Amino acid sequence: MTYPIIPLTPTWSNPETETADIAKTKYGEVGVEQRTTKGINTISSAWDINVNIINFAEVDEFLRTRRGSPFRLSLDDTTDDGKLYICKEWTIQQQGVTAAAFSGKFEQVRRFL
Repeated sequence: MTYPIIPLTPTWSNPETETADIAKTKYGEVGVEQRTTKGINTISSAWDINVNIINFAEVDEFLRTRRGSPFRLSLDDTTDDGKLYICKEWTIQQQGVTAAAFSGKFEQVRRFL
């Protein structure tokens, strides 16, 4: 199955957060913990996107059509980063007739392809 690329390119100022998937087990009353990674994919990525865009109607329509389904993200307008993302909520604040400020969080999801 092919996944579409969102028509939005993040800029350099948008942070990517990586989160390790760790299971904690406490022993005894003193709170000694053992930590182990869970699963085969132990680190997930998320992007906090805040950009000014001119194609805000196209981006909004893309996310509405996906309805939480995975999509790909291009960092250079030509190739994707090899990961799948979902966007559960986003904000588009219109700044003029042809410009808007977009903000949203793209969370990495894993699928068996």
